[in-house]
Amino acid sequence: MLISYRHRFIFIHVYKTAGSSITAALKDHAHPRPRSSLPQQIYRLWEQRIRGKGEKERDLTHITARELREMLSPPVYDRFFSFAFVRNPWDWQVSLY
Repeated sequence: MLISYRHRFIFIHVYKTAGSSITAALKDHAHPRPRSSLPQQIYRLWEQRIRGKGEKERDLTHITARELREMLSPPVYDRFFSFAFVRNPWDWQVSLY
């Protein structure tokens, strides 16, 4: 996940879809530690969610749009343009192999 407050976008990093390359291209337009409390709120809610479900530890890199939307209020989430890239399922399976 990558958030830009200035440009108002959220990039949802889908596993095995060139997300690292997209993140590298967009990271100059995003703020790793913005002044807003929103990232801190997201991280706090994420930790609570993981602990509450008993899931093993994982970071926010591959958080789904649904999970992010559930953690934020819809008006906050809707202020951002959110996007992700998907891959042909067959290519994805071949890549995993």
